[in-house]
Amino acid sequence: MAMSLDVYKRLQQGFDAISLTMEDVVKKDSTWKYLSTFLYDEGPVESEKWIVIPEFFLFAIAHTLRKRHIKTLLLLDSTREHPYSISSIPEWYRNFFAQRKFSNLAYFFGSDFENIREALEVPQLKLDLRNIIESKFFPLALKANLPIHREMDERKLSQINNLESLSSFIIDFMRPPTFKEELKKELSSVSVERIGSHVISSLTLIFNPGAAMGKGLAYAFKFMRIVGKMESEEYRKFAKQWKENIEKFFNTEALSKIIGESNLDEAKRKLEEENLLVIISDGFRNLHNTFIPILLENLLTDVKEVALLFDSITFMDRYDFFLKWLINKVENREISLGAIAPTMGEFSERFNDFFEKLISEKAIFFDLSSKFMRILFRRRPATEEAWVVKHLYKIKELEEKGDIAFVFYNSTSPVKWRFVRPSLLTKIKRKLFGR
Repeated sequence: MAMSLDVYKRLQQGFDAISLTMEDVVKKDSTWKYLSTFLYDEGPVESEKWIVIPEFFLFAIAHTLRKRHIKTLLLLDSTREHPYSISSIPEWYRNFFAQRKFSNLAYFFGSDFENIREALEVPQLKLDLRNIIESKFFPLALKANLPIHREMDERKLSQINNLESLSSFIIDFMRPPTFKEELKKELSSVSVERIGSHVISSLTLIFNPGAAMGKGLAYAFKFMRIVGKMESEEYRKFAKQWKENIEKFFNTEALSKIIGESNLDEAKRKLEEENLLVIISDGFRNLHNTFIPILLENLLTDVKEVALLFDSITFMDRYDFFLKWLINKVENREISLGAIAPTMGEFSERFNDFFEKLISEKAIFFDLSSKFMRILFRRRPATEEAWVVKHLYKIKELEEKGDIAFVFYNSTSPVKWRFVRPSLLTKIKRKLFGR
């Protein structure tokens, strides 16, 4: 989309405000293990002075850490549904990266259905076939993405030797069940209200044609009603769409954008030498997020003391094996984890324990779904909950006026909860730390 100079200026003003805030957050304690930002919806906050978007929080942390010579891996979601996302204005991000000398440190990971990579002018990051078939995460991710239990043919898995056989294996394993298969037995007796959130999360991913998670979620609920009512004709229509989506994301052409001659060693070298690696992906909200755990498994092997800044981490909700792997790396002090966690939608119950880790040390709250709010306060005093809810209402009121604020939690501070309003006109440190 064409952008006016006014929009460029307001985006820059928004980044400056967030950058100043996050610089104080990071500087105050360089030993943090978890630093999370929680949202409900992911839209921008706009005023006549600035535009603030979720991406700015990770950019600001990365910029600060790099200045301090801390190795930082920044993994960005390109597909947010707001007018200032990477997919909406890639030219702005290309200029933004160039101004901060990020350009030669950035890669694109995904099948790039919207041709974002070319507009960003960054190279494609690829895994090789060996990275996939030797990964302990690959079969686990496929199984996690199915809403039913299905045995994997280990013999066929061991016979994968090229993209064609990989594509055939995935498409066959991820195929829609027949109406008389396990689906009928496992799901037909369960009401939509009682169905497990993991099943809904898996179905949302399967029925999501691109990045619009709301559409995938709507299809998931319709699908469950059809199964519950045993409507075989309607089921066939959904099964057809299921099959088409699986083939769209796992045909050989789509896979060839992700798998080929690997350049992971080059990327790891840049991280080591330049203290920063930026990876932009369009796979967070569709079936290609199957490969994100495998990518990080390979990038973080034998790499120590890295700050991993993970965008849209909630969309890894089905991959409990991967989330446990991340926690283990954090607890072993191999990585620190900064994350943006959107909470609007249906997420697998497998994410709940990981959510508790994300809120355990330092966290920024703009808003939160009621499900995660219950988890946040189930072991805390009611007075804390009342204080936070009161200030979340205040944040919403300010947003409607084009202003921005958040609640900041710091487990190591004598005053654990603070209300913060970033401003270009005041020193944020006074508001954040009471200095």
